[in-house]
Amino acid sequence: MRVGLVGDSQGVGLRSGLDGALARRGHQLAAAAVQTGATLRVLAGKAAAMPEGLDLLVIVSGGGNDGTSVTSPARWLADVRALAAAAQGRGPRAVVWVGPMPAREGLAAAGYKLAARAGLRAALAGTGVRWLDGFPLAEGVSPRADGLHFDAAGYRTMAERLAPLLLEPPAPSTGVLALAGVSGLVGLGALAWAFTRPRR
Repeated sequence: MRVGLVGDSQGVGLRSGLDGALARRGHQLAAAAVQTGATLRVLAGKAAAMPEGLDLLVIVSGGGNDGTSVTSPARWLADVRALAAAAQGRGPRAVVWVGPMPAREGLAAAGYKLAARAGLRAALAGTGVRWLDGFPLAEGVSPRADGLHFDAAGYRTMAERLAPLLLEPPAPSTGVLALAGVSGLVGLGALAWAFTRPRR
């Protein structure tokens, strides 16, 4: 399987470990476009430039950096869907979106990550993009002093957890759209709260 990776700083951290974790399972990280601080719009540009015909295109932590650059939930939602469409437009067999990792660097940032987690899951329902929650990947892994990123050993642990999840067949989607109606209200409501918090 040929895998592509698009991501922000969490993608930067995961890239090397994911390359090795996939190789040990007989697969290849064929292309990667990762950038610290990348917003949804930046990632959409990177996704649009990925090679065509990958078996799997993985988006890591898309939406995690938009709390200080996007002015409304509606704009954020449009940017989420634009990134999903850009990834699908390259013709991979599947697209997987790994959600933001948990934040421990302050109430406003942590609240935004929780809101983005809920909003992303709802926004992606029905798009054909598979959602993977990023929070469990970091369970038990101690962050660096910034409360957000991890050391090389931590990212290797997370990559070993992520690789088999990427290679699993998608679960049946029964009930997802019905759930999205409820979770979407919760997620977008939380985002509305997050966008009113003081910016850093």
